[in-house]
Formats: sequence, C-alpha cells, structure tokens
Amino acid sequence: MKNEDIILRIKEIISENNLSMNKFAKRIGVNQSNLSSMLSGKRPIGEAIINKIYISFDIEKEWLQTGEGEKYKCPKQKVLEGRFNGTNYRLVPLYSLDVICDSNKDMDALNSYLLGYIPFVEAKEEDIAIAITNDDMSPTYPAGSIIRIQKVELWKEILNYGDVHIIELIDNRKLIKEVKKGSDREHFLLVSHNKEYDSYEVAIKYIRSIWLVLAKYQKVVM
Repeated sequence: MKNEDIILRIKEIISENNLSMNKFAKRIGVNQSNLSSMLSGKRPIGEAIINKIYISFDIEKEWLQTGEGEKYKCPKQKVLEGRFNGTNYRLVPLYSLDVICDSNKDMDALNSYLLGYIPFVEAKEEDIAIAITNDDMSPTYPAGSIIRIQKVELWKEILNYGDVHIIELIDNRKLIKEVKKGSDREHFLLVSHNKEYDSYEVAIKYIRSIWLVLAKYQKVVM
C-alpha cells in the first residue's frame, strides 16, 4: 500500500466529516503533531493508525489501504450524521460499561474505553452506547444488546418513573432496571423485566449517577 494514497483517503475522510485536524486526532486517539507529520508524509502511517481510523469511522479497511471496494461498511452510510433509507441517524460512540463512572474525563481519557461506533436513528450528540452484560431486563434488553443511553443530570430533582435506566452505585456497580417510586422519598424501586429476578428498593444516597435508556440497536436493512 502506498503511503501517499492512504494520506489522500484520510484527508477525504476528514473533509467530508467537517473535522479539524485537532478533532480528528482526538477521535482516533493520537497526538495532533504526530498526525500532522503522518499526513505530510514525514512519518509512515502504521497499522495501528489504520486500525483506529477504520474502526472509528466504520470504514472498510480494504478501501482505506488500497482504495478498492466500498468506502463504508454500509455503502450509503456517512459518518456522524446521515440517512438510512430516508431515516436520520447518527453514529454513536460505543464504550465499555466502565466509561459511565469516568464520563466527565476529557476525550483522550475516554479513548481507552472506546470500542467503536454504532448507527442509531434520531440520536443526539451527547448520547453514548454500551453493551448489556446481564439478563436482568430480558426479554426487553437481553444480554448482548447494545443500547443508546443519555446521562440524567438532574435525576435527584426529577426522574421519569417507569422508564428503564442504568443506575451506577457508589460501589461502582451498574444496574439496568425499570425505576419506579419507592416507599419514601429516600428510595427508588428497581424492577426487572426478567421474571426470575425480584424487585427491590435502593437508597438514593447510594446512587452516583443515572442514565436513561433511549433505544436498543436494531440492524438497519438496506
């Protein structure tokens, strides 16, 4: 693969997504000066950088390396915002569940938790995606499901009872439950959709953060 041809394709990705060099560098987790050196031809573009780009932008690796085949894994897909058969969607960053407790860190720190990007219809910029690892909410959200979530900043003041949330406790446990009104103002009732699990109350003082579950990923059919 020719380094100069890869540089042109990388610049094409940057341009069509209206990204600055700094934002692109942060997106793939590299230093901006190193990125500038690579795109000017002063440094080779290694396999690790190629992997970060095609994963972060859902690009076909063959196209990035050779220019052959489809650019995107979904031919009509554009990165960050676009349309699937007339439906608005956005690529939402898929993180390890551990990102929830570190969500206030800067992007460089978050990159260690970034697994890729997932297309969701009508997603917002502040949304993130995570994978469910247990069957507490099966069949609604079985283990292995990828869900889109959004942090509820003022959950202590207002929370929509009956919605499904990710509840992060102060001991770092993360629960996915339907949240209902507890027996008093100091507790929430956590309800599983899996009949094998009983409902129980949790004291609000033991909760660190709450994230609203907005959607479950559904594969888009072309």
